[in-house]
Amino acid sequence: MAVDNLPDDVEYYDNADQLLTEDDIIETDVRILGWKRKFRIRALTFGQMDKINNAATDKDGVLKQDLFVYWTIVEGVVRPKFKIDQAMRLKANNGALVQELSDNIWQMGRISKDAWDSFIAQSKLRNKIDSKDFSDLDEKAEG
Repeated sequence: MAVDNLPDDVEYYDNADQLLTEDDIIETDVRILGWKRKFRIRALTFGQMDKINNAATDKDGVLKQDLFVYWTIVEGVVRPKFKIDQAMRLKANNGALVQELSDNIWQMGRISKDAWDSFIAQSKLRNKIDSKDFSDLDEKAEG
């Protein structure tokens, strides 16, 4: 049995339509060491996960790891957008880096958007503290 650790002020959904309108898919920028620029990636929807698994499984039911990675790049990278042939060419030249990019996409799906947003907010606060830039924190305390 799961224990509810949410604060008391968290409300219940009244109907499924409320849940269906939530913006709950994480999208973020990542930098893969070895490439000079960053990527915009997005957590996969269930439909995208199913599409990737089906596209990467051969007629005998064997999952082909290379196809799995290619299709993950196609479905999960928002910027730049890839076509399947481009993902294949990229993997041929930079296999370990493409694998890392693919892994980042799948890992994002294991995190809730609320937890991710909280992590980002805490990271920004920590960066301000580390840089000793308290000016806007002082303004908030006064206002």
